[in-house]
Amino acid sequence: NEVPVNIIEHASFFELKVYAAGRKKENFHVTIDQDLLTVSYTLPEDVKEDTFVYQEFAAEAFERSFQVQDHVKKDAVHASFEDGILTVVLPKDPDKNKPAQDVRVY
Repeated sequence: NEVPVNIIEHASFFELKVYAAGRKKENFHVTIDQDLLTVSYTLPEDVKEDTFVYQEFAAEAFERSFQVQDHVKKDAVHASFEDGILTVVLPKDPDKNKPAQDVRVY
């Protein structure tokens, strides 16, 4: 199951927003290994099964992975969870973050 994700680029950082309504922050796991950012969610072990008459959503377990560019400061990545959105902030490394250059065409 894929959860929706938005990735926004700001001047000094990238922001990854995971739509995660109905989930609890203590069940999220965010890791960076090499150049791979992984966001996962595991269901609590004490989840009781309800008998639904009708069901359109369920807070299921998931895992999403994203390639992290080399100009991200991997040791400064942090995450927060508020109003059903998990936000992962990936600061840019100013030493490696070079602005785009215009190339003159002759």
